Amino acid sequence: MEGQEPVILAAGRLSPEKGFSTLIQAFARLAAKRACRLVILGEGRQRGDLERLVNDSRLMDRVSMPGWTTNPFAYMSRAALFVLSSVREGLGLVLIEALACGCPCVSTDCPSGPREILQGGDLAGC
Repeated sequence: MEGQEPVILAAGRLSPEKGFSTLIQAFARLAAKRACRLVILGEGRQRGDLERLVNDSRLMDRVSMPGWTTNPFAYMSRAALFVLSSVREGLGLVLIEALACGCPCVSTDCPSGPREILQGGDLAGC
């Protein structure tokens, strides 16, 4: 939306294999240079650790973690960018969902899924 900070969106189970701690650290570097926000949808055992990382990084006003939602598509359709930061994935369905909502996407090149979904980074044929 014009006049508002761009929102970077991520979604998934809050667990180590989803790479959200790395995402928050990378976002801290970006947020130091540019006005933007990060929203992470999901629940899981790593919530406390991720909240501490956000706090320790002094990003409380830039990062929100609203939890699990029945309608992530409402977020995906309005986000400036969707990030899949996983260390490993089975398929990466959330990436497919974000693309279906018309949201630009970026992903780690973890085994199984993202490279095939994003056609090796070349979506010119889509």
